[in-house]
Amino acid sequence: MIQSAASRSKRGVHPLASLSIRNALLLVVVLAMVPALAIIIWSGIEHGSHLAAMAWDDTARQAESLAHVQERITDSGRQILSTLASIPSFRTGDRTSIDAILKSVHAQNPDYLNFTVTDLSGIVIASSLLQPGTDLSQRQHVRTALAEHRFVVGEYIVGIVGQTPSIAFSYPLDDATGHISGCIAATYRLSSYAGVFDRLSVPAQSILGLVDRNGNRLFFYPTMSTNPIGGPIKRSLWLRMVAGADSGILSEQGSDGVSRLYAYRKLRLSAERDPYMYVVFATPITSSYAVSRFVLARNVALMVIVACLALATAYLIGGRLIGTRLTRIVDTTGRIMQGDLGARVGLDGDHSDLGHIAAALDEMAGTIEKRDAERDEYTGALARSLGEKETLLREIHHRVKNNLQLILSLFALQEDVPTSLVSFRETMESRVRTMAMVHEMLYESDNLDIVDLGDYTRRLVGLATTDICHSVAVTVDAEPIPEGIDTAIPYGLLLNELVTNACKHAFAAGKPGSLTIDVHEDRGTLELSVADDGPGLPGDFSIGTSSSLGLRLVVALATQLGGTLTWTSGPGTRFCVRFPIHTRNRA
Repeated sequence: MIQSAASRSKRGVHPLASLSIRNALLLVVVLAMVPALAIIIWSGIEHGSHLAAMAWDDTARQAESLAHVQERITDSGRQILSTLASIPSFRTGDRTSIDAILKSVHAQNPDYLNFTVTDLSGIVIASSLLQPGTDLSQRQHVRTALAEHRFVVGEYIVGIVGQTPSIAFSYPLDDATGHISGCIAATYRLSSYAGVFDRLSVPAQSILGLVDRNGNRLFFYPTMSTNPIGGPIKRSLWLRMVAGADSGILSEQGSDGVSRLYAYRKLRLSAERDPYMYVVFATPITSSYAVSRFVLARNVALMVIVACLALATAYLIGGRLIGTRLTRIVDTTGRIMQGDLGARVGLDGDHSDLGHIAAALDEMAGTIEKRDAERDEYTGALARSLGEKETLLREIHHRVKNNLQLILSLFALQEDVPTSLVSFRETMESRVRTMAMVHEMLYESDNLDIVDLGDYTRRLVGLATTDICHSVAVTVDAEPIPEGIDTAIPYGLLLNELVTNACKHAFAAGKPGSLTIDVHEDRGTLELSVADDGPGLPGDFSIGTSSSLGLRLVVALATQLGGTLTWTSGPGTRFCVRFPIHTRNRA
């Protein structure tokens, strides 16, 4: 045997050539499985890297989304307080009227714990819940608003009312001479954030948090004993966020011992001021790789099982199946290694062992091909989503430009009408509020293109009649009518002018009466009716000769909407506007 082996070696025969058919088949099967296993492992690693990158991007996007939610809450608080500060009774110090208004505003905004007005010493003079004389001078938001004469977002506090964890907003209050006379404060229940964040879909063991300027938790979701509300967050994480940029992503182990990716965003009232709040979203690092590891382990296990079955079959059958089918399997594996994931062995109907191996290889190649197709589809969906957002951003810029141009036109028209500075300011403020309400309703809606004119009518009439129709019984009958912003803004300005005109002329000097607003649709046409029971119009009334800019503006706006304005008088006055609508099928 030694001589025979030496003789074969001399003739240049490779030692593997001496293998039996059965052993050769076993070796071929093993070698054929190695490339497929390498493909599975490589694809798993690549898929894991892709998921990790997606996790970083998704974490940053979630933090940005939460920051936008908080900015809307802060802007809402600023708007409520600034609106209250501009009401005449707040400027003159009419405490009876202030108390009534604060209670009404509180009833309409249940997420707030309390609304309070203090004097220059921080002592409560009016409140929706607190007793006058309560000392708030030690509250940081009150001190800062009085000292710096600006809107302030406070830090974590426990409210006096019900000992409720809260965050406060404060706005300076000027008297009739323009000098600061105190401040208006509103405390927002931190528990209200739960309703906002419950609607978000986040991975398991993810956390959401709001942190004040001192590093104390304002809100934490989900509730954990290791992360109490009002307590400081982990110091190392806090120092890294404070020292970092306005937004970023950090890798850190949380107070509960779970390692997470922390995306944060600093919120500021202006670029030059320190952050008043930090928005934090964190997701476990391990969750980013769990799916990839599972798929890789599963595919490797399947590969091992298939390989064992193939080796057993090859050992039992020997060389009977060596031939074309085995060659096709090897060739297909080579094509898959070269990136041709559509390659298949194609031994359909072959129920032999090699047929099973071929089917398993085809199935694995199909799985890889399907995953690549899904990844390409996901990438395409991301690209389409980005395109939609870019289009929406351009549309928002276009709307803002058009609205600013409209405001400038209204200023130019109003300047030509002789009036006092106060009347000029009130008139323009009412028109700008009318336009702002459209955008506020868009931001509150899931559809950024559509406004419900029925709801818009009720809210606008309520706002327009609050200050100037105290003794008038106002009735609004408005059905839901969805329409686009290009219709909603001129409609709102038109409605505001008609209601304001009725309050000023039909019910002058606080005269009591009734005002009825009716809005409905009839076969594609919207009909708006504003009727009062006042003294009526002069017998020779004509809008063309009227000195009222408001009524001339109503005619122009009705024409812009493609509609008409009609009126009847005696007794009382009724203005009616009809124009076509087109957006009901988009609601």
